[in-house]
Amino acid sequence: MKKLLLLSALLIFACSSDSEVTETFLERYDGVIWESDEWASISDTGVWRYVIFNDASDFLTIVTSDNITECVNIYEFSNEEGYISISANSENNFVFNWAEIDLEIEDVDTITITAVNNGNNIEWLSTTYGLTSFTRTNISTPCE
Repeated sequence: MKKLLLLSALLIFACSSDSEVTETFLERYDGVIWESDEWASISDTGVWRYVIFNDASDFLTIVTSDNITECVNIYEFSNEEGYISISANSENNFVFNWAEIDLEIEDVDTITITAVNNGNNIEWLSTTYGLTSFTRTNISTPCE
């Protein structure tokens, strides 16, 4: 009987150590603000200055900052004009698809965000626009 109890205790201990819980990207970086590394050298209007990830239905806030600061919340949706869907949300990677449908032609941009340098930077890789880098900031949210 003692051997059976010991074996049971060992199995419970062994199983519990395998089930490490890790935070998802959205949980880990909820509310963190990153600024575009290219912002100072960009002369185009409407370019994203900041991105803010949220562990909520509106998972991303995009901030442009020309003469007026504009904040746009991005969330999952699907309709006849397109869709946005999350396809991966792991510890240091986040992937979503942003599709526009025009005359029944679907144009999909897959965006892969990878946290690097212990979360101090993110690499934003778009299948349409290429690679953009952002650096973590300590500013208060520009969207209030």
